Amino acid sequence: MRIWKCMLICSLLYLLTLPVESYTYPEGYTNYIILNLSIMPEIIEYGGKASGFIYLTDVNGKPVLAEDDVRIQLSHSSDIVSIPDEVVIKANDFYTVFEIETKGIGEA
Repeated sequence: MRIWKCMLICSLLYLLTLPVESYTYPEGYTNYIILNLSIMPEIIEYGGKASGFIYLTDVNGKPVLAEDDVRIQLSHSSDIVSIPDEVVIKANDFYTVFEIETKGIGEA
């Protein structure tokens, strides 16, 4: 099993303002897989809950299926937000969903 690690630094304000954007690769590069993060709803009120989505795409934004399980380690400020320490995109899938629960007010 191939293990991919990605540290996502999350705080309440960071989550609220995080756009779903990806790194722009030089022209001609098409073999990259991009790890994307989005949150629904985009605005989370104090003490509220939301769903986080992490998904794989190619440079054109098309979904890419994971060949193996992809383990993603998440980091966060535990006094501001509660999220799992790790999520997994299963083999032959392109996304995973996790719960986000806000606890306090913080700064990004």
